[in-house]
Amino acid sequence: MLSKKRKPEPDQETAWRYTRAFFEEGLESALGIVHRPWFDTQLKGYFDGDVMDTDPAWYALRNAIYAFGCRIELSNCGSFQEANQSAWGYFENALSVHTEMLYFRTSIVGVQALTLMAYFTQNIASPCLEYVLCGIAVRLGIAKGLHRQAIASWNLTEYENSLRSCLFWAIYCLEKQIVSQSGRHSLIDDDDVSCQVPTSAPPDSTVNIEYCNTLIRLSRLSSLVSKRLSTVQAFQQGAEALVRSVAELDEQLNVLKRSIDPIISCPSAPCPTQLPSRMTPQQIMYLRGAIQSITLDIHTSLTYPWSRSMCGLTPHAALRDQIETSTQVVAEICRQAILGTEHIRFDASTPVPLSFFGPMYALINLFIYILQNPQRPSIQSDLALMEVGAGYFARVKFATGSGISISFAREMATLAREATERVYGNTDVAYDQDFSRLPQKLSEDVAVAGQYLGIEDQPFSDQTTDDMSSLFDLELENWSTFLSTDFHGTMADFSIVPRH
Repeated sequence: MLSKKRKPEPDQETAWRYTRAFFEEGLESALGIVHRPWFDTQLKGYFDGDVMDTDPAWYALRNAIYAFGCRIELSNCGSFQEANQSAWGYFENALSVHTEMLYFRTSIVGVQALTLMAYFTQNIASPCLEYVLCGIAVRLGIAKGLHRQAIASWNLTEYENSLRSCLFWAIYCLEKQIVSQSGRHSLIDDDDVSCQVPTSAPPDSTVNIEYCNTLIRLSRLSSLVSKRLSTVQAFQQGAEALVRSVAELDEQLNVLKRSIDPIISCPSAPCPTQLPSRMTPQQIMYLRGAIQSITLDIHTSLTYPWSRSMCGLTPHAALRDQIETSTQVVAEICRQAILGTEHIRFDASTPVPLSFFGPMYALINLFIYILQNPQRPSIQSDLALMEVGAGYFARVKFATGSGISISFAREMATLAREATERVYGNTDVAYDQDFSRLPQKLSEDVAVAGQYLGIEDQPFSDQTTDDMSSLFDLELENWSTFLSTDFHGTMADFSIVPRH
């Protein structure tokens, strides 16, 4: 529950310190959600008494920036719990005027505040509020016309156009990231977007054009992947069309990767002396994680056992080459992602795609790969990588003072090793087996969700949330992208004109 009392705002010196921390160190500041010179002028006027504190959007915006800055600063010198708890009070201040920003006098400042609030909660230190907050920011932004390129009659300056463009694409990138990690549909129709991608940064802004543009391009491709591979219609298109979509999307991703700095897509640790266009290591890791997630989104449509069954891929011998290619691509990306966890700078300000979703996405898919391919020569190495991934989440538990404990990673590593040991040496097990051909009972000792791996649905006990505090309320609905869905039935007819 939200506190009924608002946290006192920081004194002037502290407020300026938090502001500097956000604009100079915050990952989100590079997207240009808020123009620093404008905010500095507003904040100075507020402390001088020239800016009246009657606008709820301005109240929410400055408190959202305080929350970011407080979390960043205390992450550098304090504990995880201290950084989270101190920052959360400022976020509650911003959230307390949520209704006024939406249902009374609305403004672009309100869109900025809501966008920052959504980014703030896309963090392992915060409750999972980003889906709803981002959805609200999208709708209010579209209501303000941010998705459309300004026309001459609006009489906007180039500076104003640039600010609107940065704000819209910051909302867009977050929304498409949430779509990718949640499996839900997007609120933004790409065919209705005419807003130009930023080509230059406003004067004295914190916008990093190369980082911003690369993230936008990745987000647009992620949107296309979701549209072509993750809808009900996509699963009705047939095996050949699905394989063709996978090949085409993979080629588009490869073209994009060839057009950006190779350091971004390179699996090794970014060298501080070779960072492109003044990007920070965290920005490189964020972009690299986005590339890895998109690659998995493309190829797992052919590698998940339930997807292959739904799409009728198993009987198609002519399509096995693409299935095998996708299988190996998924395995290699998972290996790179798990090895890359050692370069993740984890603290209370690390966003969810870096701190949780990317590593867990890789672990789950490597787990599936091991179960389907228990006799491959590299399996022992992959089992060791599962332990490395589990070790990363042990580091998360340590860094959070046991505030966040995700035992699912460790349990997956144990299950994978036990499953491999049970089938090892059985020459009748084919390399492309599905779950139904593995031993049905994997362990007498490890009590975990999904202990039985038969093809029939089993009652699911979501232990992932049982041992986690309220800091990060991961629920099953946040992982709908991994749920098996029956698309065998006929599609509902939504046509306007009756078919004869």
